[in-house]
Amino acid sequence: MERIARGVCGLALVILILQAAPLLMAQSQDLIVDICTTPNRYWNKQVVLKGHVVKVTPDPPGTNRGRYTLRDQSDKDVEVATDDLPAQGKVYIVHGVVEQRKAGDNVPIVREGSRSPAQPDSPVGAPAAAPAAAPAAPAATATRPAAPAAKGATKADIEEAVRNEMEKAKAQSAPAPAPAPAAAPVAAAPPPAAPSLLENPLVIGGIVVAVVAIIGIIFMATRSKPPVPAYTPAPAPPPSVAPAASTGMATQASAGSATMAASRGTEVFTRLGGELAVSDGPDRGRNLVISKPTTTIGRSGQRKNDLDLSDTTVSREQAKVLYNTVDRSFKIINESTTNPTRVNGSTVDTAVLQDGDRIEFGNTVVKFKKT
Repeated sequence: MERIARGVCGLALVILILQAAPLLMAQSQDLIVDICTTPNRYWNKQVVLKGHVVKVTPDPPGTNRGRYTLRDQSDKDVEVATDDLPAQGKVYIVHGVVEQRKAGDNVPIVREGSRSPAQPDSPVGAPAAAPAAAPAAPAATATRPAAPAAKGATKADIEEAVRNEMEKAKAQSAPAPAPAPAAAPVAAAPPPAAPSLLENPLVIGGIVVAVVAIIGIIFMATRSKPPVPAYTPAPAPPPSVAPAASTGMATQASAGSATMAASRGTEVFTRLGGELAVSDGPDRGRNLVISKPTTTIGRSGQRKNDLDLSDTTVSREQAKVLYNTVDRSFKIINESTTNPTRVNGSTVDTAVLQDGDRIEFGNTVVKFKKT
């Protein structure tokens, strides 16, 4: 019964996590305008972008590698470096790391880690057309009766008769004052639908947290408690050491002390056959015997370096020296993007060190010696 309850709780937890994953992904997306405005906050950090591809640039031409320009809802563009160029005009969700386009500049570029197609944002509905205005009522037309021509009448009589007829027709055709038109009824807009609670991310998050808490309580309640031992024996007293009566006894006691010290985690110092000597710079005169497979070099910072230099022209994570146990060789790897590592005057990303090589970090010169 207990196994069935645990299985049901675990299955419910997996289903809830899978259902909440898309919402959490949507909430964690980054905006290109923030990356372009404050790139110092995003160097070497993972970002999630959603946008459409507006330009594709193969590099070298004719291959599927290169860069493409991504534009998101903030109407800003950023270049993405990839080994698999996408189709132009498509919408994608891109996971990548923000890097400097060139060492020393402040222009960001995203190194693509993964890419998946996405649906474009839903277009905003067009506003409803305004109701057509009611056609105006046609104006009433009045007809003017023709003045009768009196046979044998004088000109004055004809003018008087025409004047009278015109006044009579005017009085008859004058429209009565029309009542004010009633206002056309305006259909009341339907009240906006209340947003569903299931569409609110906070509500969904609260539900997920509550369900996980209930599952945890059930799991703790059904978990069997380990039996309490009825008797716990007292720890044995440490053995007493008798005073050494001879040199042999003293040697044996010393060997026992060394064994106890080693059991407490004493680190064994091993010479691997290499040494770094600072010959020029603020730390001139310092020597470091290489005793680990990986030896880190740099200025004081977040990383604790084996060769910690005080020169301000040295990066906090400048370089590291790797020891090859197969051929017993030493190789230096540059880790700085602002201050290059030079071996015998040449800038290198990685190089196998030889006895007497001159290594430069900013204003500091270090010589490698094989011992």
